This record gives sequence, structure tokens and C-alpha cells, in this order.
Amino acid sequence: MQYRLPGESMTHVITIEQDVWRKRSGGGWLVLAVGLPFLLLGLGVLLWGCGAITVAGGAGPPPWGVTLGFGGVLTAGGLVLVFGRAGVTIDRRAGTVVRWWGLFGPMCHRTSETGDYDHVVMSEAWRATRHEPGFSVYPIRLAGERDSVLIAQPRDETAARRVARDLAHFLEARLTDETGENGNVRD
Repeated sequence: MQYRLPGESMTHVITIEQDVWRKRSGGGWLVLAVGLPFLLLGLGVLLWGCGAITVAGGAGPPPWGVTLGFGGVLTAGGLVLVFGRAGVTIDRRAGTVVRWWGLFGPMCHRTSETGDYDHVVMSEAWRATRHEPGFSVYPIRLAGERDSVLIAQPRDETAARRVARDLAHFLEARLTDETGENGNVRD
């Protein structure tokens, strides 16, 4: 079974197979709206600083500090936004939880054991940005005594409940719902 979380700035895809539960994220409208302009602007500054292109008005290339600092930061940020991916893979058979991230796919990972986590927690949090009014998100965590793993934080409560329920069912773990005034625990 596979489904996408609705209304997210990045694409979040959840895949559930017999013994493997996967969530991967990356891409989405954020690539076109932010990542691609950052990448192109950063590359333009780097090329201008190297003398490969000229700008209107005949201005000479900027100093190397500006070229590398400004161009490098914009290019790196654009690369991460355009090609950056992250995910969580839970393998019941191997007993592992793998958090990974990288460009195009997994490059770095952190592995823990499924036995380190004993329940799934869904909560509600308030977020606000400079460009939009406040909104609710519903973080879903795989939690244990010493550690927790953020699985997703959709804005849609129904989608969050589905992810939390599916994950708890997959792991045969209890689900703690902290979204209301009184939290609920479900087996």
C-alpha cells in the first residue's frame, strides 16, 4: 500500500509492505518555488565571479569573498532544496529503524532498533511563519524511553491520524493521541 500526505510543501510518500514501512520526503512545489531560484542565482553569482558571464552595465566581477560566500551559500541551499531527500525505514524482520537523508537518496543514516521504541505519539503544535498566519501541525513520533523519531508533521489532522494509526498497527504498538484536552491511549 502506498499513499501521499496531502497539503505538504514537500512530497511525503508512505509505503507499507509486509515487513517494511517507509516514509520518504523531498521534492514537491518547494523545489520549483524556492530551490530552483536559489540554485540558479547562486550559480549565476559563481559564474559572474569567475568571469564566465558578464552583467548588464559592464560591472566587473565581485570580490572572491562575495563570490564564494554569497554564490556558494545560495548554490548549496538550492542543491539541498532541489535534490535533498530524507526518510525513515522501519524493518520488522531486521528489527531496525533507519533515519536517512542525502542528495537524490540515502547518503547518511542513523540506525536504531525497533525495541528502543514502544509507542506512537500524535500531538498538535502551532507554527507560524513570516509569510503566512499561524497554523496547526500534527507531529507523529515513534517514541521510546530514551529516544524518539519524528515521522511526519502534516497539517491535515485526518491524514496525521491515518499515518499514526497505520504506524501503530504496523508495529503492534500503542498509540498515544495528545491532540485534545485529554490525551487518549489506544492499544
